[in-house]
Amino acid sequence: MSLSRVTKKGFLAACDAGRGSPSGPFYPPGREAQPHIPEPEVAPIPRAVLVPELERPLLPDIQRRAELQHRLSFYFIGRNEPRHLPLFLGILEKQFLLEKRVEAALVGDGFPPQIVLARRSEIRNLLFNHPTRGGAALSENTLNRYLGQVERDGTQQSVPYLRVLRAARYWV
Repeated sequence: MSLSRVTKKGFLAACDAGRGSPSGPFYPPGREAQPHIPEPEVAPIPRAVLVPELERPLLPDIQRRAELQHRLSFYFIGRNEPRHLPLFLGILEKQFLLEKRVEAALVGDGFPPQIVLARRSEIRNLLFNHPTRGGAALSENTLNRYLGQVERDGTQQSVPYLRVLRAARYWV
């Protein structure tokens, strides 16, 4: 006697030499197969992602851009051809957005604004320089990943914010 299995309309039927009763490892003896009733889909509960923004940023945008542009220009020494401009501007914009979000999160978490402002050079080093490559500037792709993480998980859960927070323990 051989055991053959036939799949029909999503159900597994086991027949033992024409007896017509389910048997084998899929069904206990004396129990008929029950059709699978699909579970209703439950929509995921949306979670609030916290990306704080300051009503009044600590620096005017024009000053922040000028400082970041000056700082980033040191990493572009020797790369001053027109083809380098889109890369420079892309990195500059990502740094601008990331710094504003981290700054707002720090102030929102209770750091005094004057301390955040006074430590902005140190914060920028933590945010925009590679931690293991001798201070090399982070690539635009890395900054994009960081900004995506901020949008997806919230600023306080992002890698750059946690890096700054670890250093901030020693600011007091």
